[in-house]
Amino acid sequence: MKKYLLIALWFCLGSVQAYGTSAWHAFVFGDYLKARELGRNENTAHGLTTACRASLVIGGFRTDDATATQYLHTAIRDCLQALKIDNRHFDAQMSLAIALSFEGKRVKNIFYPKTAREILEHLLQEHPDNALAYGALGAWHSQVSAAGFFARITLKASRKNARKLFTEAFSHGVIDFPLRMEHLKFLAAGSKKERREALEVAKALVAETVYSEFDRLLQERANILLEALYTGKKRNIKKAIKNISAFSKAEGWEDIDDFPKTEVSEAALY
Repeated sequence: MKKYLLIALWFCLGSVQAYGTSAWHAFVFGDYLKARELGRNENTAHGLTTACRASLVIGGFRTDDATATQYLHTAIRDCLQALKIDNRHFDAQMSLAIALSFEGKRVKNIFYPKTAREILEHLLQEHPDNALAYGALGAWHSQVSAAGFFARITLKASRKNARKLFTEAFSHGVIDFPLRMEHLKFLAAGSKKERREALEVAKALVAETVYSEFDRLLQERANILLEALYTGKKRNIKKAIKNISAFSKAEGWEDIDDFPKTEVSEAALY
């Protein structure tokens, strides 16, 4: 369970539907502190979801110490608050699943990724034609299956399921840059044939025009992985995947108490 559920923040962070809000504009332009403040002030499901995601970006990519945990816990609470306003809000549910997955990685407790999986499976059931719903669950299977035998057995994750879900995601339409980054990491961690495919996918992502600062941040990380893929060495690729993942630089973030399970269990998640 040591590498527990690196559902990289990545995926689906670009899917918020409230494109017209000030909070979302701040997020797109990379002012994550402002996006968090404005999103809370809006006090809507959209606004609080944007605040949640802004905290995940700050904690996951812009913080290198234990304060990353504070941002993570703040993100969870903002998403829970969003679901109090609208417990069927797609982006709030998906963002909460992402945040809970990171908490599971941090404290090595199956409650959090198990709950994340339940949320993602519910989203897929409710939105059977949504590419992001398939891809998000695919990323969950990808990262949990990579965490080791105990995680695979306990949480019933597999690369086979991940592959199937990613395929379904692409067949249901265009998926966003963050989710394609998760697919890239899935391929890079796979067989020799999959690593060759990953090389071509990475080339395409690095060459693509991006339209938000978050996508630009991820594109820089795609380039790091591309350089590792060029070497053809699994050791280099594995190291690159770890280094480009969210919260990988947060020293001491594991030393803070778990996010209260009761706050999650008592929430109307859907």
